[in-house]
Amino acid sequence: ESEPNWKSGELASKYQCLVCNSHLKFPIQFEDCGHHVCSVCLPDVMRITSRCPTCQQPLSRDRMVNDKILQKEIQSLKVSCSKTDKGCNWNGILSDFSDHTENCGFVIIDCTNECGIRCERRLIRKHQSDECAKRKVVCEFCKMSIVFEDEIPHLNTCPDFIVPCPNQCSNQEFKRGQMQHHLDHECSKQLLSCPFVDCGCEHRSERSLISKHIKESPGLHLNLAGKTIAVQNKLIQAFDERLNEQKKWIEVLAKKVNALEKTYGAQYIWKIDHYQEHLQEARSNKKTTLFSPPFLTSRHGYRLALAICLDGDGKGAR
Repeated sequence: ESEPNWKSGELASKYQCLVCNSHLKFPIQFEDCGHHVCSVCLPDVMRITSRCPTCQQPLSRDRMVNDKILQKEIQSLKVSCSKTDKGCNWNGILSDFSDHTENCGFVIIDCTNECGIRCERRLIRKHQSDECAKRKVVCEFCKMSIVFEDEIPHLNTCPDFIVPCPNQCSNQEFKRGQMQHHLDHECSKQLLSCPFVDCGCEHRSERSLISKHIKESPGLHLNLAGKTIAVQNKLIQAFDERLNEQKKWIEVLAKKVNALEKTYGAQYIWKIDHYQEHLQEARSNKKTTLFSPPFLTSRHGYRLALAICLDGDGKGAR
């Protein structure tokens, strides 16, 4: 906080703190010597020397008092603004000086837009409205609120900024956001490829001349279209062959999947081929027992196989 100008010229020594060299703020009196320091300066005094800064008398914490009478006397001193030399003509008493400083137009303050500029309070409004790089402005084209220092970059990309056709097809101007549509569908000087470019025609000309090229080159375009159709037919044939191969492969995979599915679950179907032959072998004791292919009781279950005696086993044998 800045010091005011004292009406008496200089601040009397009895009102001055020798620690901060300012007027006493909430003065503390040392009862042993009668001298004073600011209440905010007292901790430093006790920490560094524990002696009175005026007479070097040793200090005791229980021998100090708040001097309210002196505080009231100091706050009643007549002062003027410290910015008198800048033009401020305020006069009053010290107790009102802090409130005045908060509103004095000649006090230097920081711009609240955080632009880094410091100027007198009375000039801050003009600065923020006309000079501040961080002030808000409205784009005259899209009406968006932007920071002044970002105005040029914004105008370089603003979709509503008015620009001429890069091909100079006319004097008409367009919004930047509509320019691509103009070039793709309207501009008579926009360079276009021939509609038969996919067939191999390499001609490029302005939009207004494309129709003339098409009328003048029917034979060329027909020949290119024929070759393209022939190539496409070969590609389609190759695709069909590849498709048939894929279908066959899918059928093979489907059979494998079907076979795998049969090996899981609680149900198991065992088809015995050439049953009559196996039955005769069993009756002649050549091969009395048949075993099934192995299977799983579940996806992570036991691996088992079934056994069957077609002519019976033990007491069940014929």
